[in-house]
Amino acid sequence: MTLAELIGDGMLDPGSDALLTAYVQRRAPDREQTVAFSDGLARLTSNATPLLRPLRSLGLVAAAQASAVQSFLVGGAMGFRGHVPELCRSEGR
Repeated sequence: MTLAELIGDGMLDPGSDALLTAYVQRRAPDREQTVAFSDGLARLTSNATPLLRPLRSLGLVAAAQASAVQSFLVGGAMGFRGHVPELCRSEGR
């Protein structure tokens, strides 16, 4: 959707260096944050430290009960942070 937005913004040549550079620059922060989020979640849920077991269980119960926690997890996994393309923000989807 970011690429479609950039093309729609007047960068008409989809293969131009300028367009591809703009795309990489716009997506890089979100990509890095998504990888860090996924890595942190994997490390947290796979850690065998006894102290983390009850905290992990509490977190799972909270995620099951609270839509805000669910939204945070889903948004983090999908990468909806930073510059979100207009197509993702549109309510007329």
